Amino acid sequence: MYPRYLLTSHFWNIRQKSEFQQLFLKERIVHNRRIFRYLQAKLEALRPEAEDFSRLANILGLLGSGLHPTAQEILAAKPIFGKAPYQMSSLSSGHVATLCHLHGVRTGLLKRARLAERFQLFQHMDRAIKHEGGVHNMQPDALKHACFLRGLNPTNLSNDHMIEWLRDWVTVSLAVDTDTMSLFFHLPILIAYNHPNNWKLTHK
Repeated sequence: MYPRYLLTSHFWNIRQKSEFQQLFLKERIVHNRRIFRYLQAKLEALRPEAEDFSRLANILGLLGSGLHPTAQEILAAKPIFGKAPYQMSSLSSGHVATLCHLHGVRTGLLKRARLAERFQLFQHMDRAIKHEGGVHNMQPDALKHACFLRGLNPTNLSNDHMIEWLRDWVTVSLAVDTDTMSLFFHLPILIAYNHPNNWKLTHK
């Protein structure tokens, strides 16, 4: 317990760093289920838009069945997150606050602005990954750190597994703009909600 609070991460040993990263991630992803419920609750409002309704209903159905949509299926649904009821300006204060918890952002006043800053930061990092040759060129420690930051517990995952997951993340992240950034904030749900490593972390 004490090293977490008394020392900066620079002084943590390898075991402590892994343990604390898992702990920090657990504190964030315990909010996944609530965010998923928020997504489900808004679905009926899309029914007049048959194509949008079908696409998002399929994605939520996959998540509810223990699966994940592909990056291509998520990108096909991107426009949905740029208009009501899923665009950032349409989300309830409670929904936005829960997204803040998931992404490690302070709640309270200006929480939407702080989330927007987080979006810009991650887009900068994801562009850097692409410009430096892609996910497959990242070192194992960098892969693990990137997964932790983006909502996946990488403990005991192979490099290939982490690369595949991060490649999907970067593909979607870099296709999102400020109009559809609500999709970015829900991305940990869309591609990691049912991951066995995350379930192990939140249920142990």
